[in-house]
Amino acid sequence: MQLIVSSFFSEVGIDFKISHKVNLYIRNKFIENVMKTYGLDKDNPNRSLNLNVTTTAKTTVVDVKGPVFDKRNDFVSYGLWLPYKNIVNAKYPLQAYLKYYFDACVEVFKKYNVS
Repeated sequence: MQLIVSSFFSEVGIDFKISHKVNLYIRNKFIENVMKTYGLDKDNPNRSLNLNVTTTAKTTVVDVKGPVFDKRNDFVSYGLWLPYKNIVNAKYPLQAYLKYYFDACVEVFKKYNVS
């Protein structure tokens, strides 16, 4: 299974000012420490697992939506809804972003028997 990390923000002006380099670093660490360690990279090698970060101004708690399956393209996607105001108003927004992001990822990876 291949890991994809993405983001989608549907409200104008509502997004996280997080560098793409941070998300690339997270993806690489997940590949190294989760996908390879738990054999998920070998399980269904043609399948893609997408972790899609999103939010709205009204999102106040972490919520994981999905999975959504695209059988034709062998693609599984989870929406990681992160609390907007808790992150952007935090003293250290990057630290808050990472905390909520990892809280959401724990819920996703539990479904793949990752402890």
